[in-house]
Amino acid sequence: MAKKKTNSIDGAFYALTWRMLDSPAWKELSGNDIKVFLRIARRFTRINGGKGIRLPYSEMGCSTDTIAKAIKNLERLGFINIERQGSIVNGASIYGLSVRWKVRK
Repeated sequence: MAKKKTNSIDGAFYALTWRMLDSPAWKELSGNDIKVFLRIARRFTRINGGKGIRLPYSEMGCSTDTIAKAIKNLERLGFINIERQGSIVNGASIYGLSVRWKVRK
């Protein structure tokens, strides 16, 4: 009897498509930008099923300046949206994933 082939993935995942990885916007990302993006994508899919997320800087393993630069670059290139800018009054910023990178030339 032939072995049954399964295509299941154990646990949640976020697909990094070839289109994304080959895009001009992805090629502009630094290593830290990619690290922050993957952390946002992981929290986005694992925690909330598609709603905006908070990003605890303490989980990132790099300086707050590095994280802030990466978030700014990810937003500029269209990989994330800043759904709510954090402040003393509002609390932490809320981030969402975006596909605006697809239209960037």
